[in-house]
Amino acid sequence: MCFYNSSRFCIFRGKSTKKSLNASKIIFIILLCVSCCLNAQTTSIPDANFEQALIDKGIDSDNTINGMVLTSDISGVTSLNLSTDYVDKITGIEDFTSLKVLNLSDSGIHYVNEPLDLSSLQNLEELYINSGGDHITLSVYEIVLTNNPNLELIYAYDNWYLRQIDLKGSDVNIDELELHIQKYGEAFDDEICIQVTNANDAQNLQGDYVNWTVTGGHNFSENCNLSVDKFSEESVKIYPNPVQGYVTIQAQSNLQKASLYSLQGKKTASFSAEELKKEIDLSPINSGVYLLRIVDENGAILTIKLIKK
Repeated sequence: MCFYNSSRFCIFRGKSTKKSLNASKIIFIILLCVSCCLNAQTTSIPDANFEQALIDKGIDSDNTINGMVLTSDISGVTSLNLSTDYVDKITGIEDFTSLKVLNLSDSGIHYVNEPLDLSSLQNLEELYINSGGDHITLSVYEIVLTNNPNLELIYAYDNWYLRQIDLKGSDVNIDELELHIQKYGEAFDDEICIQVTNANDAQNLQGDYVNWTVTGGHNFSENCNLSVDKFSEESVKIYPNPVQGYVTIQAQSNLQKASLYSLQGKKTASFSAEELKKEIDLSPINSGVYLLRIVDENGAILTIKLIKK
């Protein structure tokens, strides 16, 4: 119904006005719900140990192991130290979009059959992924850092599994980089393939790489998949382990040689290809934890923890 005021303007009253108010309320409620949903966006954290670490560090605000964390809890984190937290996978790390410093040293992460992809961390400046000499504390075969233009420092000491670091894409935007990939002793200093945009410039530390410092055995390649032979632990059987006397080593490929090292990098024993075809007598070896370094006919290398009783 329309009523006219003294200025002859029509004013609607009655049911139509109430309907209009009700519609406004509904729209407001819908917008509020949408806003709440957006604000409650979550990130999947499948690894319970990873989520427990986030709870212990006061990052996961619901303090519950439920396979997820509020994205708002992690998106503003600038430094994350998972050293000795013994996680397996760090799925969900991609939403730590403000992260500048990441410490994965001795964290227990296991990425042997898949790469550890950190390329989503565009603000990352420092990466620590050291192992204390025992490869079980850290098993990473390949690290992907292809969209990390702010990188300044990478420490990957004594990472037995590590064979490849992919910096292709980031490299042309990095002004200055320190990359340290040494392993215990020269005998363990096997070359790690560093994938870059221009291998020749990188090898000669010129062009985009003039301010780079790289220590430890390495080579630059524009396609590391052509130069790195993968040798997975799944392709080798060592039994019994722990061992008291004789041990048997079986592999899908022909083995060239093997060496046994202490955790301090001291060579304890060496075995030829012929010896590896038979049972190996380890009874003269003192009890303790050792690293068995195996090389196959293609030059691929695998280091496995061996316990001598």
